[in-house]
Amino acid sequence: MRYLPAVLCVLCLPSLAFAASFPKQSIFLSKEAVTEGDSVLIHATIVNDATSAFSGDIKFYDEDGLLGTFPVSLSSGETATESVSWKPKAGSHTVSADIIAKGSTDAVETEQATFTIAAKPAPAAEVSAVPSVSGLSGPNGPVGSSAPIETAIANTSPTAGGILKPVLSAIDSGRVSAAKSLDQGIAWAEHQNATTTTKAGAVLGAKTQAPSGVSVASITSLLWTAFVTLSLYALTILRYIVSNVALFYPVFIIVFFAIMWRLFGSMRRGPQY
Repeated sequence: MRYLPAVLCVLCLPSLAFAASFPKQSIFLSKEAVTEGDSVLIHATIVNDATSAFSGDIKFYDEDGLLGTFPVSLSSGETATESVSWKPKAGSHTVSADIIAKGSTDAVETEQATFTIAAKPAPAAEVSAVPSVSGLSGPNGPVGSSAPIETAIANTSPTAGGILKPVLSAIDSGRVSAAKSLDQGIAWAEHQNATTTTKAGAVLGAKTQAPSGVSVASITSLLWTAFVTLSLYALTILRYIVSNVALFYPVFIIVFFAIMWRLFGSMRRGPQY
């Protein structure tokens, strides 16, 4: 019987020295879905289910080493949750936490959990302010889409957006066809301009020793050159207007209402005899 107090002391020693422990699944993150580059908190819950108070530290680790150390003081039956900030890379990571009693360097208990971090999504391709219409991005540039206009109208009035969407799509299709034709015209004008310039140079060179005066061929060549040059400028300007949404639709609206106004005026005047 005289050894009974000593035996009881030995049996109670673990409870007195190692009072704190981790409950089941005590390590968790502050959010479920974590992507590479996100800052997240690692939480660890500690419970003191012994009859005596506990004082010590909790240390957090990942594969790269120590993440942080935090002091812990728990009364009997008390529970606490400690947290550390974590910014993980993509992949699978094992996170652990150690409970260390005050005055000791050994862990009273160690708990760990594995988390999978999603890879950072690839950056989306840069989109221009006015996306191009699918089907044409020729040598004279892409044809701007009316999608921003459709979106703006739909945000203001979904009904109007639904009605105008097929109309704008049809106009875009016509703009693509017009841009293709204008590209062909520009290519023709550039070719004619280059050819005419070469021929004009040859004619002028041949006339350097001829008597003074201007031949009919020279006048015709100059007029043709002027026509081709003006055509090239006009086609280029039209191509730019057709492809640029910010220019095309204001011009289109002005022309449309001008035509409607003339038709309305003709209808008001009645048939002319």
